[in-house]
Amino acid sequence: MSLYEWLGVAAIAVGGYYTLVKVIVSQFKSDLGARFETQEQLRRVGQEKWKESLDRVERQMGRFQDDLTNLQKELPLAYVRREDAIRENTIINAKLDALHDKIDKLGERRLARD
Repeated sequence: MSLYEWLGVAAIAVGGYYTLVKVIVSQFKSDLGARFETQEQLRRVGQEKWKESLDRVERQMGRFQDDLTNLQKELPLAYVRREDAIRENTIINAKLDALHDKIDKLGERRLARD
């Protein structure tokens, strides 16, 4: 074989290897692009799920805050402090004692009249 034939064979071999490498790289790029697209879709789905979860938590927190506000509004109406209950009980007992004394005095006056 002559020098030109060897150069021709070498050029064809280099061209074939170049084409083979180019095909392999393009397939790798397309596979890599498909992987990235799949990961991007999964990331979007995950992000939506997280947003839904956070929205649900925020709604629950809003409900809890509303319940707490209502409880704070209603608590003074339903709750009596110990000191207030003792004071009210003492006042009622004092009034009952005074009423008892009046009834006793009234009963003594009636007995004294009769």
